[in-house]
Amino acid sequence: MNLAELAHTMGIDPSLAYRVRQGKCKINATFIIGSVKAFPGHKLDDLFYVVPEASQGSRLIVSG
Repeated sequence: MNLAELAHTMGIDPSLAYRVRQGKCKINATFIIGSVKAFPGHKLDDLFYVVPEASQGSRLIVSG
């Protein structure tokens, strides 16, 4: 599956998927909800993890 197909499965605009992947856009609720829809057999903890950052608090990261 390519990124455009994944975005379609997630129900999000492909440009959002590309921007998140490139680090130009932060992960938002729409992206998280779409991820859960695209991977219904996985827990949220399987899809994302939080990484503490010294200067900005915590950051949500896409797994895998």
